[in-house]
Amino acid sequence: MKELKICVIGAGERVCSLLGGMRDLAYAPEIVGCLDRSPENARKNLAKYEVPSENVAFFENVDAMIDACAPDGVVIGTPCAYHTEYAVAVMRRNSGEDTQCIMPAARTDRATSTIAATQSILPCTRR
Repeated sequence: MKELKICVIGAGERVCSLLGGMRDLAYAPEIVGCLDRSPENARKNLAKYEVPSENVAFFENVDAMIDACAPDGVVIGTPCAYHTEYAVAVMRRNSGEDTQCIMPAARTDRATSTIAATQSILPCTRR
């Protein structure tokens, strides 16, 4: 089975605990990139939950991270107010990566419509 490469947007406690819980699974993903407003705190959270992070590169924007890392998926764990913005940014790339957003993906009807509209205009792609 191919090892999955994952990027993380917002490496807070919730996401890092989720990723830490997967580290011993046979199909545990490799975390290759991280976008977080505080790389120092992100590193602390990754270490706290024993997420292998020696090869994690840190980025300041979504496009640079996806270009450099070519992930199979992106996990979004930012504060809720930013979920829609980052989900749409990743989906608009249409590079084939799956997008998983910690709930809620959207907090308003308008944000939900934005995500739905973005998904409906993009063709399904798989690597």
